[in-house]
Amino acid sequence: MRKPNKEWQGLIKSIAPRVSLALGGPFAGLATQTLANVLFPDQDGQKQTACLAKLVSGPLTGDATLLEKLRQAEKKFDLQMRKLDVEIESLHVQDRNAARHRQEKIGDHWPNLLGIIVLLSFFATVAYILINGLTHLDSTTAAFSGTLVGYVSAKADQVIAYFFGSSSGSREKTRAMADALHNGNHPRNG
Repeated sequence: MRKPNKEWQGLIKSIAPRVSLALGGPFAGLATQTLANVLFPDQDGQKQTACLAKLVSGPLTGDATLLEKLRQAEKKFDLQMRKLDVEIESLHVQDRNAARHRQEKIGDHWPNLLGIIVLLSFFATVAYILINGLTHLDSTTAAFSGTLVGYVSAKADQVIAYFFGSSSGSREKTRAMADALHNGNHPRNG
């Protein structure tokens, strides 16, 4: 699909902000397909895309039905993205389960040992920073120390996820909070 003209970009951005954002990124195909399906449900795939391209390159109309369909497209796109996120999380779960099964099947103790090393490294790094502080370090070394804490923290989180499961519920809660803030800042969304 051709890029929408400035007027259409503004309208889509105000009515369907996540669709608008996706149009410029890796999910442009899904966003375009969603818009085309909702705006032109009676057409087939290629015809839908052609009609959508023609619509968004032409003059902006004040059609209330069209505005409602854009809102519907936003909701449908959100549902598709959530479903995709669930599918991606399912792949992560399958990957972890396969690794656990492999470890159990061949009696591999390396994951346990590496997990212990990573967790001990995390605790040692954090303890060192807490005990010695960063005030005596120059700014470059302090920034490096912050990066190191972030790195070992992320690796410790992976170890916890491997042995005890991940917290996709926490990720969903974070997304819900971001959505609430986003919707609160855009009263025109509905």
